[in-house]
Amino acid sequence: MSEIVRHAYAQARLQARYGGLPEPSEWRRLEATGNLTHFLNSVRTTPMKPWVVNLSPQSDVHAIEQTLRRMFREQVRQVADWYPAAWLPAFAWFERLVDLPAIAHLLERSDLPHWVREDPVLQPYALDLLPLRLQALSSSPYAPIAAGHAQGKKPWEAWAEEWRRRWPADLSPARREPLGRLLELFARQRTVLLEGGLADSRVARDRLAADLTRLFRHHTHQPATGFTYLALAGIHLERLRGNLLRLHLFGRNGEAAA
Repeated sequence: MSEIVRHAYAQARLQARYGGLPEPSEWRRLEATGNLTHFLNSVRTTPMKPWVVNLSPQSDVHAIEQTLRRMFREQVRQVADWYPAAWLPAFAWFERLVDLPAIAHLLERSDLPHWVREDPVLQPYALDLLPLRLQALSSSPYAPIAAGHAQGKKPWEAWAEEWRRRWPADLSPARREPLGRLLELFARQRTVLLEGGLADSRVARDRLAADLTRLFRHHTHQPATGFTYLALAGIHLERLRGNLLRLHLFGRNGEAAA
C-alpha cells in the first residue's frame, strides 16, 4: 500500500472515530447522572463503551486510573497501525505521554506511591531507593526523559524533544508545521494549568478541544491528523476519568460517598 493510500485509509478511519466522540450535549446528559452505576450504564450506550467495559461500581480509584491509561495506549496502537511504518517510532513515543505525570513523580520525588507497584507498565520502576529508581528508568523505554532529567530538563520538555526526534527525517515543512502547532497547544495547556490552577481546568480543556478540532479539520490526510485525534480522544478520556473519580469518591454534590 502506497503512502498516499495509507494516509487516505487512515483519514477515513479517523473521521469515523472522530464522529463517535461525544458532543457537548452528550456530556451534559452523562454528567447529569449522580450515581456511578447509572453513569457507567449510560456511558455504555455511547461509543465510549470499550473504555469502561472492564470497570464496575466496585472498581477502586487505582483500577479506574490504570484502565483508562491502558485505553489510551490501545487507542494509540490502533491509530499507529493505519499509518506508514516510518511513523511507528513517533506513535510509540506518543503512547508514553499518558505516563508522563507518573514518570515525573518517580524522577523528582523520593516517595513511592503504592499504586505504582500494581501497574504492570510502571511496576519495574517501583523501587524505594531513588538512585536505583533513576537507574532503572535510565535503561527503560523512558530513558530519554530520565536523560533529560539528569540535564535539568523538565519531563515534558524531554518528552517533546524526543517526539520531534522521532519524526521522519524527510518530513516536509508543510507536514511538520501542524505537528509543531500540536506541541504548542500541549505546552500552552500545561502552562495554563500550572499557573491557573484547577479553577481554570475546565475552561482550558474546552479551549484546547476547540483548537484541536480546528487542527484536525484543517490538516487532513497528514500524520498530524492521527496525533490530533489521539489528543482529542485523550481529552475525552480525561473527562471520563474526572467523572468516574468524582462519583466514586464523592457522589453528585461533592459529599463523601458512604
